[in-house]
Amino acid sequence: MGTQNGAEGHARERLLALSTSLPSTQGLRPTGSLKRRRRAWVGDLVEDENGREAIVTDVTAGAVWTLRTPDALLADQWITTDPDSLLVLKTRAQRIASR
Repeated sequence: MGTQNGAEGHARERLLALSTSLPSTQGLRPTGSLKRRRRAWVGDLVEDENGREAIVTDVTAGAVWTLRTPDALLADQWITTDPDSLLVLKTRAQRIASR
């Protein structure tokens, strides 16, 4: 039994060490639930990390998301390589259904 308690103690120490080395969640926006947020895709209305609303117009190689303002033509565009920074406000299907 002594070895089991020693192993449990060692496991607790490793868990504590791992939990204190995790990156901070400070500055992350809450999602309103514990469910994983839906990743933005082409046609979705999103909010970026700066609070700007945008439509996702393209996803290149699953690595670059091209965005444009909802009321602009393709001239007002920007990109992000961090899709997890985009909050989906309405999916493409929801936008089509609400027309």
